[in-house]
Order: sequence, then structure tokens, then C-alpha cells
Amino acid sequence: MKLHQFRKRFAILLAALLLLPCFALTAFAYETVDTGREASLTVYFGDGENDFSGVEFRVYRVADVSETGEMILAGDFAGYPVSLEELDSSGWRALALTVDAYIARDGLLPLREAGTGESGEAVFEGLPVGLYLITGDAYESGGYTYTPE
Repeated sequence: MKLHQFRKRFAILLAALLLLPCFALTAFAYETVDTGREASLTVYFGDGENDFSGVEFRVYRVADVSETGEMILAGDFAGYPVSLEELDSSGWRALALTVDAYIARDGLLPLREAGTGESGEAVFEGLPVGLYLITGDAYESGGYTYTPE
């Protein structure tokens, strides 16, 4: 009987903890984006124990970002039927896969390319503020193939 009461109390506590975030207040902060600033991106590619050097990565500028944070498709991507509105994590992943498919289909050229060095890092510096997609080659080692996502 005591075990049944414990399970019931535990279930109620667990339900309360799961519902708690639903009642949390959201704090909104507003700050303008400095669109005149340069940005940099660093990609690390390794398996946690080994750094993969000599792997080529490419960066594509997908969208411009306004001072208010609004993203507008840019360059080669301006004419593609993709939306940048209200994306969650699965939406961002779908966007990346879609843009990557357009790149492959239409043979779009990257803004820049860089290879990973001894530390497994590829660095892209002096980029205008914006939304970018980075793609990379697979790396084979010890009978395994590592593919960046």
C-alpha cells in the first residue's frame, strides 16, 4: 500500500515538474544587430580523441540580417522558395538540408573554403554578419567514415 502511495505522489511531483516550464515567464530583450561588424566562424572536426586535419569545409552566405534581426535570403539563395520564419530546431535542420540540396543541384559556389589544420579547426574570418551554411567533406580513419552535419 505504501508503495502505491509513493508511486502516486512521485507521479504527481513529476507531472508538476514537467508542467512548471509552461508557466514560466519569458523575458524579452531587444538589442540591435551591428550589421557593419565583421564575423568569424570556426568549425572543429574530430571524434573527441583525434583531430581531423586536411578536411575541406565550405561556407555559403544564405541570408542577410537586418539591424532588427530579420533574416532576408541573399545572393544565390534570394530566389529559392524557402522560409526563414519561426523555425524551431527541426525547422533549422530542414532548412540546412534544403539549402544543401539546392547547392548540390544547382552547383552553387561557396563564399569561402578552408581546410582543417592540425587542431581539426577550419576558420572563416572577415565575414559580413549574416546567416551561413557550412558544409564539409567526409573523413576516413581506422575503417570508419566521419561525416560532418
